Amino acid sequence: MVYGAIDLHMRYSQIRIIDDTGTVLRDQRVVTSRERLVQVFDGRGAIRILLETGTESEWVAQTLEAAGHTWWSWIPITPRCTGSCSDG
Repeated sequence: MVYGAIDLHMRYSQIRIIDDTGTVLRDQRVVTSRERLVQVFDGRGAIRILLETGTESEWVAQTLEAAGHTWWSWIPITPRCTGSCSDG
Protein backbone atom coordinates (compact mmCIF):
# COMPACT_ATOMS: atom_id res chain seq x y z
CA MET A 1 0.00 0.00 0.00
CA VAL A 2 1.13 3.53 -0.75
CA TYR A 3 0.14 6.54 1.36
CA GLY A 4 0.23 10.26 0.68
CA ALA A 5 -0.05 13.46 2.67
CA ILE A 6 -0.72 17.02 1.58
CA ASP A 7 0.26 20.08 3.60
CA LEU A 8 -2.28 22.21 1.79
CA HIS A 9 -1.83 25.91 1.02
CA MET A 10 -3.51 28.24 -1.46
CA ARG A 11 -0.60 28.66 -3.92
CA TYR A 12 1.84 25.83 -3.19
CA SER A 13 1.42 22.60 -1.25
CA GLN A 14 3.91 20.09 0.12
CA ILE A 15 3.34 16.49 -0.96
CA ARG A 16 4.83 13.38 0.60
CA ILE A 17 4.25 9.85 -0.62
CA ILE A 18 5.48 6.83 1.37
CA ASP A 19 5.17 3.07 1.08
CA ASP A 20 3.98 0.72 3.82
CA THR A 21 7.51 0.45 5.26
CA GLY A 22 7.76 4.24 5.64
CA THR A 23 10.18 4.71 2.75
CA VAL A 24 9.71 8.16 1.21
CA LEU A 25 8.87 7.78 -2.47
CA ARG A 26 8.28 11.48 -3.16
CA ASP A 27 8.63 14.67 -1.14
CA GLN A 28 7.89 17.69 -3.26
CA ARG A 29 6.44 21.20 -3.24
CA VAL A 30 3.89 21.64 -6.02
CA VAL A 31 1.52 24.30 -7.33
CA THR A 32 -1.90 23.84 -5.74
CA SER A 33 -3.97 23.15 -8.86
CA ARG A 34 -6.28 20.33 -9.92
CA GLU A 35 -4.02 19.28 -12.75
CA ARG A 36 -0.83 19.26 -10.69
CA LEU A 37 -2.33 17.39 -7.72
CA VAL A 38 -3.71 14.65 -9.99
CA GLN A 39 -0.37 14.48 -11.84
CA VAL A 40 1.76 14.11 -8.69
CA PHE A 41 -0.24 11.06 -7.50
CA ASP A 42 -0.69 9.55 -10.99
CA GLY A 43 0.79 6.17 -11.89
CA ARG A 44 0.76 4.65 -8.39
CA GLY A 45 -2.76 3.22 -8.32
CA ALA A 46 -5.22 4.16 -5.60
CA ILE A 47 -3.48 5.98 -2.73
CA ARG A 48 -4.78 6.77 0.74
CA ILE A 49 -4.10 10.47 1.23
CA LEU A 50 -4.10 12.48 4.45
CA LEU A 51 -5.49 15.92 3.62
CA GLU A 52 -5.18 18.98 5.84
CA THR A 53 -8.54 20.65 6.47
CA GLY A 54 -8.68 24.24 5.27
CA THR A 55 -10.19 26.62 2.74
CA GLU A 56 -8.91 24.62 -0.23
CA SER A 57 -9.66 21.14 1.09
CA GLU A 58 -13.15 20.65 -0.39
CA TRP A 59 -12.18 20.95 -4.05
CA VAL A 60 -8.91 19.08 -3.45
CA ALA A 61 -10.81 16.17 -1.84
CA GLN A 62 -13.27 16.07 -4.76
CA THR A 63 -10.38 16.15 -7.25
CA LEU A 64 -8.54 13.30 -5.50
CA GLU A 65 -11.72 11.22 -5.26
CA ALA A 66 -12.43 11.71 -8.97
CA ALA A 67 -8.89 10.47 -9.69
CA GLY A 68 -9.59 7.24 -7.75
CA HIS A 69 -7.88 7.98 -4.44
CA THR A 70 -9.27 7.82 -0.92
CA TRP A 71 -8.57 10.57 1.59
CA TRP A 72 -8.82 11.44 5.24
CA SER A 73 -8.95 14.94 6.59
CA TRP A 74 -7.36 16.32 9.70
CA ILE A 75 -7.69 19.59 11.48
CA PRO A 76 -4.40 21.23 12.42
CA ILE A 77 -4.29 22.27 16.04
CA THR A 78 -2.22 25.16 17.26
CA PRO A 79 -1.29 24.73 20.90
CA ARG A 80 -2.35 27.69 23.00
CA CYS A 81 -1.54 28.62 26.51
CA THR A 82 -4.73 28.98 28.52
CA GLY A 83 -5.38 29.20 32.21
CA SER A 84 -2.30 29.16 34.41
CA CYS A 85 0.56 29.23 31.88
CA SER A 86 3.55 31.11 33.17
CA ASP A 87 7.31 30.99 33.25
CA GLY A 88 7.56 31.53 36.96
